[in-house]
Amino acid sequence: MGKRKEHYKLGWEEKKKSGNFLVKQDIKHQYNLPKGKDYDYNCKGLLDIDD
Repeated sequence: MGKRKEHYKLGWEEKKKSGNFLVKQDIKHQYNLPKGKDYDYNCKGLLDIDD
């Protein structure tokens, strides 16, 4: 394997200085689904909900 690029090292140093992530974490997407539908985030996709 080759040597890591310098910009990766710079990112780690900036993260250490800030004490947090440099980019905000992704928020969970909210789906605007029709009534009676739901979305399963664990690979099942769009589901019908039994009332």
